Amino acid sequence: MNPVIDVDALEKVNTEQHAQKKVVSVPKKKPTNELKKPNKSDVMVEVVDRYVKMKEKQAEEEKAKSNVFTISKCISAVQNMKELSHEERVKASKVFKIAENRETFLIWTAQDEESAIMWG
Repeated sequence: MNPVIDVDALEKVNTEQHAQKKVVSVPKKKPTNELKKPNKSDVMVEVVDRYVKMKEKQAEEEKAKSNVFTISKCISAVQNMKELSHEERVKASKVFKIAENRETFLIWTAQDEESAIMWG
């Protein structure tokens, strides 16, 4: 004899068992960028980037400063000094290749021309 299986009853039992199962929630993983420690190379890249930006800013400031004290302004000032010989004027142009010398000379010229002649 074959036992008769009630398919509807079996299906109902399976549905009830499925409903009674607890859903276990797995904690969500945090995004990997929050868990990851910064690499030493990442930190170095950031430091080098800041250093380059600082040096670029310094170079821009220095360039702006050097535009105020130009060689042409220095040569014009020397040409206006009638006390200097042609030879002294040519020697002075070699001194003006250095930005600090141009600045010093033009400041002296603006304040006291005689001191500017002695300085050069």
